[in-house]
Amino acid sequence: MNIELIERDYRRWAKCRTEWYSFEEFINSKYISDGVHTIQLGKTTFELFSSGHPFNNNQYENIPVFFSGAVSRRDKLIPPFFSGLSLGKDLGVPFIAISDPLVDQHSQIGLAWYTGSVDHWFQGLLAKFFQQLNIKKHKKFFFVGGSGGGFAALYQSPRNPTISSCLTWNPQTSIFKYWENHVKKYLRYAGIPGSILEKKNWIEDTRNWTSRKIAFDLQSPDKIFRNNKLLYLQNKSDWHVQEHLEPWLGNKEWTAQGAKGPKIFAHDSMHIIVQADFAEGHAPVPTPTILNALRSLIVDNNSVDQTVNKLLDQK
Repeated sequence: MNIELIERDYRRWAKCRTEWYSFEEFINSKYISDGVHTIQLGKTTFELFSSGHPFNNNQYENIPVFFSGAVSRRDKLIPPFFSGLSLGKDLGVPFIAISDPLVDQHSQIGLAWYTGSVDHWFQGLLAKFFQQLNIKKHKKFFFVGGSGGGFAALYQSPRNPTISSCLTWNPQTSIFKYWENHVKKYLRYAGIPGSILEKKNWIEDTRNWTSRKIAFDLQSPDKIFRNNKLLYLQNKSDWHVQEHLEPWLGNKEWTAQGAKGPKIFAHDSMHIIVQADFAEGHAPVPTPTILNALRSLIVDNNSVDQTVNKLLDQK
């Protein structure tokens, strides 16, 4: 698999950019400045944006971590791609955002679910990165993302139990259940041979060929009950309800509430799924709703059920 030599533009994000030759060098640094950080992680390099000195600021224990969804018009844009900057600044708390390295490296794909390629095992390395940040910097993380970024947030959170929470909206829970042409294009750049993708049983053959080095499906929901908080927002009219939410949800561990209007699936006061008319189809949940949820969960440190009640009262 060839990596394109793609131009990078850091000026629109920050005045300062720092290169780190290993993630150990990054996490062991006594002071980490705000701006863009280019970090070598295993065999790949990824870009991290920080604001409000999240690793040196002791006022807030929980640091929002923003993952991006699909990048539209990717072939006309210059990486890196960070999401959540306006949300983080409006919240007034320290935060970080991560650009997807596979999307950064290839101008023909706008979504790669933060898996990395077969050779890089980015998912597992990123989980280790957060674990080590917790040990060295004594921080907990609030993983935030919608759609493809939601998949990444839901992947990382249960792999960091007790040190993480998650806010997601309209996420994919299985990469293979996204649009087939988009998935196959992504897989080619993730290192899957075209001969496999042309087979009738290409999904199972892809799983076998990768030897499970890439997690294409989220773990069952019971794994995420170990984290601190989960708020999962889902548009009722989104096709993701049938293809992603319901298969992942299953019939266990959740108490369903509300026959009409919003549907609420609660495991306990800290782990709740809300299916409501937030927006039409797969459109993002409105920014004010996401901002209010984050403010309640992080700034006010409310429980998830308190946050849900506030959100529904505002609708």
